[in-house]
Amino acid sequence: MPLVTPSQPAGTAARNRASEAASRVPRREAILEAGVAIFGSVPYDEVSIDDIVERAGVAHGLVFHYFSNKRGLYLAVLRRTAEDLLRVHTPPSESRSPGHLVRIIINRHLDFLEHHPETLQAFLRGGIGADSEARQIVEKTRWDGIQQVLDVLEIDNPSPAIRMAMRGWAGFLDEAMIYRLEHDARVARKRLVDMGVEVLVSTLVLARGRQTRSGRDPRELLSAP
Repeated sequence: MPLVTPSQPAGTAARNRASEAASRVPRREAILEAGVAIFGSVPYDEVSIDDIVERAGVAHGLVFHYFSNKRGLYLAVLRRTAEDLLRVHTPPSESRSPGHLVRIIINRHLDFLEHHPETLQAFLRGGIGADSEARQIVEKTRWDGIQQVLDVLEIDNPSPAIRMAMRGWAGFLDEAMIYRLEHDARVARKRLVDMGVEVLVSTLVLARGRQTRSGRDPRELLSAP
């Protein structure tokens, strides 16, 4: 007689598939988190797949299964950071003064960098500068954050001078926080936020970005609530 394999009870196969799918998420997430931590502390060229799998506690082949290679994982790290920063830079929906909203955005940005220093390093200094796709992710994310601030300040169609100046302002915030973290500079958060606002005002004035959609001066819009 032919060997008969008992059929699985109804729903068992579906539950097994669901369980397998659910298990994939933590493993992929573990690899991604390991990538964030390692790329944020070790130069890209010095990172190995062995470093990733050891930190993530997963099988070696899973990195290739989910991300194809080390570059694929690094790009995924950048995209994850971009998503996090987009949420951070989105101003609250309730009606508040532009000065208040800008301070909220700056404070959230600094808070994110302070609590995720490895993410900051991976995003800003991870280091595959020749990779055009990586540069596009970083540049788009930086500009999206800047655009949130310009929207709050009612500045439409920013001139090249304003775009350049705002990039410099965003760099000031990031580099100031990197210095603060690396050198344990004990600067109060409120003072750091105030510095960010003052630099922003100076940046817009020097770039001749005085006129806003409402015709109000940015110095007036950014005045302390």
